[in-house]
Amino acid sequence: MTLFDMLQHYEHCLSNLRRNEAKLDVTASQFVPFTDLDDADNIEKDAAEVFTPTVFALVKKKIGCINNYAICEILDGGERVTYVVSAKNNNDWKFYVDCDFTESMLDKIGCSCCKL
Repeated sequence: MTLFDMLQHYEHCLSNLRRNEAKLDVTASQFVPFTDLDDADNIEKDAAEVFTPTVFALVKKKIGCINNYAICEILDGGERVTYVVSAKNNNDWKFYVDCDFTESMLDKIGCSCCKL
């Protein structure tokens, strides 16, 4: 392949990528992902409005995983509140979510699993 042919091929591929991205942008701006209004949580409804359909599908899976956990204890220390969270099927496994508040506004959040 000559240098000229390679540049033409590169421009053609780049043009296809841009066209596909433009189509996906139009679809995302005119389409709200389907959520069953009876079963959907408020967080799921809000996520459907914010994320693109592709990203929403990933977020919806993670939202479904949340249902496996429950807050088993709340430790209130004034400006710092610690939530003790455990799996519904295994109370031995626990992690802690620390929330720091400044003037009743959430300022900082962290957890013992280091995924937040």
